[in-house]
Amino acid sequence: MPNNLNKYFWDSPIETFSPEFRLIRILEYASFPDLFLYPFDNFKILLEKIELDRYRIPESRKILMECIKPFLANSSSLDEAIKRYVESVIQRKWAEMR
Repeated sequence: MPNNLNKYFWDSPIETFSPEFRLIRILEYASFPDLFLYPFDNFKILLEKIELDRYRIPESRKILMECIKPFLANSSSLDEAIKRYVESVIQRKWAEMR
């Protein structure tokens, strides 16, 4: 994990936390740009295991994470997963307008 994410682990060294808790902590406290620094392979595996409603993750972030879950498997980055989600919304709205 990039060293610049260490700032979100103020209470103990990052290595003392489980991979799941590391992602939870990042989802709870990281700035939006810092989310993109988290290793994506771990992100997509761990996000499926985490019950987002059990943690202090901002509501807007919970919604986004739930929306991109279907796109994680076919994406190679968080950026790509979000783009795929946005494209699906645009396509759905476009189809409704026809």
